[in-house]
Amino acid sequence: FDVRMMPEFNDINGGAYYQFWSLDGVVVVRSPSLGQKNLPCFGFDLIVPEYHVCILPDGTKGRVIGYQFLPRTEKDRPDKNQLPQKRLLSLTVAKKATGLYAHLNFLKWLLLGSSIVIVLISTAIAYLVAYTSLHPIRVFVRKIGSIREDNLGQRFASEDFPAELRPICVCLNDLFGRMEASFNREKQFNTDVAHELRTPLAGMQSMIEVCLSRSRDASEY
Repeated sequence: FDVRMMPEFNDINGGAYYQFWSLDGVVVVRSPSLGQKNLPCFGFDLIVPEYHVCILPDGTKGRVIGYQFLPRTEKDRPDKNQLPQKRLLSLTVAKKATGLYAHLNFLKWLLLGSSIVIVLISTAIAYLVAYTSLHPIRVFVRKIGSIREDNLGQRFASEDFPAELRPICVCLNDLFGRMEASFNREKQFNTDVAHELRTPLAGMQSMIEVCLSRSRDASEY
């Protein structure tokens, strides 16, 4: 097995490893980068390649794949007849994945930070939209709060408010109209009562003043 075309398997710091097992669990060959260490064996019951996360011999995090196969001999190989009989082999290949996991970690924090920023921006936009949408209601409430008994003649112009508030404007205008009429009737009643009481009270006051003008005996009083 010649790995000169793949230098990453020759260097102990290359970050790539492979290992072959025979059916009886004997290590057939391992990559020079492994030294005397072993990769995990996935067994001989694999139907499809199996992938895992693992800790590599150099202590870094990596990805490992297990695969079983029946090797084939090249037809034009000169020593073909001297090769052992075909046998099932298990192959494990591992590669350093620190760059991949660093990138994934960067993406994780990027997504987390982006999510936080998006939530904050969405909250600010929602607050701004709500504040802008509720502004007519605040104006409406302030105008209602400014109405007193001496300015019941004020009315709400429906065209100054959104369509949702216009029915309320109509109802309030009608309500304040009835209140103004009621207050006017009360004022008129008080005026009429004061006018009707003014004459008898003036007569009684004149009589009292005459009585107090000089002393009299009881029969005169």
